[in-house]
Amino acid sequence: MTAVDVEKNDRFKKMRASQTLIMHTTSRKGFARLEAEMGKIKAYSKNVTSPNKHSLKDDGVARVLGPECRGRVRGLGFGATPSKLNALVHNHSLQTQLQELRNEINELHALFQMKNKSIEEEDNLSLLKNQVNIACGTPSRFVMIFLAYAD
Repeated sequence: MTAVDVEKNDRFKKMRASQTLIMHTTSRKGFARLEAEMGKIKAYSKNVTSPNKHSLKDDGVARVLGPECRGRVRGLGFGATPSKLNALVHNHSLQTQLQELRNEINELHALFQMKNKSIEEEDNLSLLKNQVNIACGTPSRFVMIFLAYAD
């Protein structure tokens, strides 16, 4: 390569680099139309509380921009389909239920351990009473007071 070619190459590199800084993301619509649609979507999202928050047909985007083509999901890229999205939502709800059940099992397990511990303490106390009665024949007044406080 000659010096002229290197200079030309560098100049075109700079031009390409400056072109990639400005991203063109408005598609076929102008900024004014996009801004108006986004305003409608925000207004709709504030006013509506839908019973099914994961519905693709009732969200603000679908209401403002219209229904999507069959088998497509707007904003999720290539390969996303409504059936896959519904499966993910259903899977998420099942995982939430599973976590709630695990928490409940842990609480019941802790309660069971507390009950089991109190039963063991009662058994130990009754065993101690029996041993005192056997050793002394008739318990002394001191032993009776001790056992009364132990209960």
